[in-house]
Amino acid sequence: MNTRSIGKDFIYGALKQHSNGVLTNKDDMTNKKVKETVVQDVRGHINSFAAIDSHYCRPKTRTKYLDASLSVGKMYRLYEDAYKEHERAFLDKYRRIFDEEFNLAFHKPKKDQCEICTSQRNNPTGEEKESFEEHLSNKLNAREMKEQEKLAAKTPFKTSCAFDMEQILLCLHGQSSSFYYKRRLGVYNFTIYDYRNGDGLCYMRPESEGRRGPNEVASCLFDYMKERSLQSVKEIHMFSNNCGGQNRNRYVAFALWFARNYLSLSKR
Repeated sequence: MNTRSIGKDFIYGALKQHSNGVLTNKDDMTNKKVKETVVQDVRGHINSFAAIDSHYCRPKTRTKYLDASLSVGKMYRLYEDAYKEHERAFLDKYRRIFDEEFNLAFHKPKKDQCEICTSQRNNPTGEEKESFEEHLSNKLNAREMKEQEKLAAKTPFKTSCAFDMEQILLCLHGQSSSFYYKRRLGVYNFTIYDYRNGDGLCYMRPESEGRRGPNEVASCLFDYMKERSLQSVKEIHMFSNNCGGQNRNRYVAFALWFARNYLSLSKR
């Protein structure tokens, strides 16, 4: 016990589930198969939670995401409350159905992960190392350019900004268990931070009034450039992430080209 840093309760709990040298789960201990009605109850309960699509990886995965405040353990406790009057499955059965039959995960906001940097964790070859070094050099050059543009944004007739779409905001928000079963309204927030005066602009809308695609991004950027052109700005430099479905596409590129000509911005 001292070597393994474990207590008596852990050992007694393991021995209770031990039979003929095999550690069995609770379903095996009951010596009976879980009823199909119980399995259907578990599936129905998992399906009752409202899920949303991924923010950055929609073209690459069909995984849907549940509220970040949830976990399998918390879902099981809600399942126990909802089916007090019914025969219920054990937690390990609930978890197995969740893992094997559903393509669900729990949403945990995090900083964008660069694919090139992530790939270097898996024993890169010599050629990949050279490509990675070039990638790091480009990253440093981009950061240096951004810092220069921040300073240049203070000069007359010029500004620069960074823009991105915030993660989906679910409305209403709260810890009440009933919220987890509701299809809550998705609210989209497209943000622009202006380096010239430190203004943070938020273009917010519910999903009933617009989506989060390139057309909406282009509309927000055009509105921003129009406002800045009225302030005698002639040159605007923009920075964004590498999200092709929102920022780097022909729709946004055409909107920027149109704004440059329509708003009489600098042609250089």
